[in-house]
Formats: sequence, structure tokens, C-alpha cells
Amino acid sequence: MTADEAVQDIAQAQALGFDAFALNVMTLDPADTWSSAAIAFLFKAALAASFHLFFSFDTTHVKDPSAWVTLLTQYAGSAAYYKFDGKAFVSMY
Repeated sequence: MTADEAVQDIAQAQALGFDAFALNVMTLDPADTWSSAAIAFLFKAALAASFHLFFSFDTTHVKDPSAWVTLLTQYAGSAAYYKFDGKAFVSMY
């Protein structure tokens, strides 16, 4: 994913009436630069478009919930992060 693709994906979603994306997170490996770059591009694009994102964690690959704290700490404070009752929303599958 590129920064331009993130902007385009969000613009297309908004044109269809969507206001948020669930970002499925399968790995938290720092060596996985593709997913960390894609997440950063999407948050930057979402912020500019008043769009929201939230994480949906894959519990078959990351079994220890404490592993997600770093990612949540990095993004949950963003105005683009979806909140429910003022709290960062997370789903798991």
C-alpha cells in the first residue's frame, strides 16, 4: 500500500457511505514493515478525511493481548481512531 492508495481507498469508502474501516491485524512483528507502513498511511489519510479506523486483532496469530498495547498506544489517541463512549474500540477474531 502507498500513501496515495490509502487516500483513494478512504475516498472510495466515503463515497459509498462508509465512515470507518476495521484494520485486521495478523502480526505485530516489527520486521513486517508492510503492515506498519500501511497502518501509518491509513491513519494519515483518515485524519485528513475525517474518517475513522479501529483495530481488529487476529487472536489465532497473536495470543497474548498485551502484545497489542504498543500499537494501541501509538494510534488510539489519534482523532482518526474510532471511539465508543470515549474509549478506543477494538475487535478480535
